[in-house]
Amino acid sequence: MQRAIPLCLCLALSSTTAVADGAAPFIHSALSLAVADDDQESQLRELIATHPGNAELQFRLGSLLSREQRWAEARQAYASANALAPEQADTLYNLAVCLDHLEQTVAASHYYQGALELAAEQAHNFRQAAAHQRLTQLRAALP
Repeated sequence: MQRAIPLCLCLALSSTTAVADGAAPFIHSALSLAVADDDQESQLRELIATHPGNAELQFRLGSLLSREQRWAEARQAYASANALAPEQADTLYNLAVCLDHLEQTVAASHYYQGALELAAEQAHNFRQAAAHQRLTQLRAALP
């Protein structure tokens, strides 16, 4: 029953047109009430099925999958988030990290660069110095 409450709360909040804007913090809070990541994943996937145009939900799914080192699936979720809400530094950075783990270094370099450029203009949650260092390493290894 405890798992049903967060999902119901998310669905109730997401039935409004303000999901992409004002309801996102509430969705995050409701999802964090779930006990296990498996529960969060299934709840996120249900919400995404109901609201496929919500970039925040795709981003959160990518973050959950990244914590489980499910890089290919996380890459897909972050790519979906990026397609829905482009020009978000954190999304580009997380997409770069996934591609980096999948050894897609050219694409990873592209997204690290984009994330760093956007980070100069907007709030972000990644360490720029670490991203810059990794970008330098990747570029040095490219033919």
